[in-house]
Amino acid sequence: MQASLRLFLPLLFALAQRHQLPDPEEAVHLALQDICTFCACWEKSGLPAHVWVAGIARQRFKTLGSSTLTVS
Repeated sequence: MQASLRLFLPLLFALAQRHQLPDPEEAVHLALQDICTFCACWEKSGLPAHVWVAGIARQRFKTLGSSTLTVS
């Protein structure tokens, strides 16, 4: 599984940059944890792997982005 996930690292880091997260490495690490946790759901989704991985990462990055916002 690790070899497969390495293929997605450029995509995950690009998405983390796009979300302007303060710690992209940590964000990608957390996204990879989510991907591993929910990997059994991928086949049921019917999505191509890269789309499913991007969706899981996007959910995590949105959560992280909203938690770093401060209200003035």
